[in-house]
Amino acid sequence: MRIEDEYAVLEQRMLGYEDYCEIPVKSSREVMVPILGSMSLTTLIIREDAIPITGYRTYVREGVYERLVQSAAILNEQSGLTLDVGYGYRALSVQRMRFKQALQRVPPAISGKERLATAHRQVAVPEVAGHPAGAAVDVRLLKDGIGLDFGTELWEYKDGLEGKRIYYGAPDVSPQARWNRRVLRKAMVASGFAPFDGEWWHFSYGDKEWARYYNKSTALYDQIEFRGPDV
Repeated sequence: MRIEDEYAVLEQRMLGYEDYCEIPVKSSREVMVPILGSMSLTTLIIREDAIPITGYRTYVREGVYERLVQSAAILNEQSGLTLDVGYGYRALSVQRMRFKQALQRVPPAISGKERLATAHRQVAVPEVAGHPAGAAVDVRLLKDGIGLDFGTELWEYKDGLEGKRIYYGAPDVSPQARWNRRVLRKAMVASGFAPFDGEWWHFSYGDKEWARYYNKSTALYDQIEFRGPDV
């Protein structure tokens, strides 16, 4: 099978906008909390678009943080690895701006829900996105402070076939990169996170995608406007 065809199969298996856009949210009152650094859990990378909203701290829902601590403990105890969180909460305004840009790249002939679903493959529709709900995280693994090989860098978005190497099941990354992706996913899923097959680094707990992945009747967290207290 050609690599192009293997990627087409991977895309067919991915959950998309229409798979979970109608799932209701039974809103939780869980607060947003900063991720506190430790030997097993760090936040070494801060995205520039997060700094005006949350400063130099990474925030997530309380339940998400608890599960990050669990995943980090598993990885540290079993392999001496550190879980590094690159992104947690993303401002709803930033998500809307990114999605608007993605919509502009969709051919005009595509309309309605199909248009939303097509743009959603690049940037999640704001009303269902996990990051603005404090429910999603982008993570990687470190060994002695150095990032492991995952086949691509975190957020390495490129055009064409090369850009699809960020898919979890990418066939054209090294055996070591595939192994590291499996180690990361196993630890995150063990703590209740749902993986996203379109980005090896993206996991969520409590959002609509998580609800669909685990066949829950409702999601736990809705999108919120939040600003860090130190900003």
